[in-house]
Amino acid sequence: MFMLGIGYSLFHVTDRRHLLVQGWFWSGVLLGGALVVLPATSAYRILVVFPAVCIFVALGCDRLLSLALGAPLRGASEEWNRGSFRCPRGNGEPARVLR
Repeated sequence: MFMLGIGYSLFHVTDRRHLLVQGWFWSGVLLGGALVVLPATSAYRILVVFPAVCIFVALGCDRLLSLALGAPLRGASEEWNRGSFRCPRGNGEPARVLR
């Protein structure tokens, strides 16, 4: 899943969101590897990169499920880009779209 997510993100690196996560991941890998000399202290580098790795795994799962279920690749992303989110109400009423 990680490889699928990082590959998808690299393919869409022109998008600012993907560029941010790619920069976070690769700066932690490259700069962390250059600054950490002892292998025993490399756990700090892993802690810095771990959230970005989780984002890549989630992205890979999302893309794989959307392909497997036949959903369009940009279904939820279009709502994200427009800034409209469905806010469910606790009283049983249907969700409304926030813009």
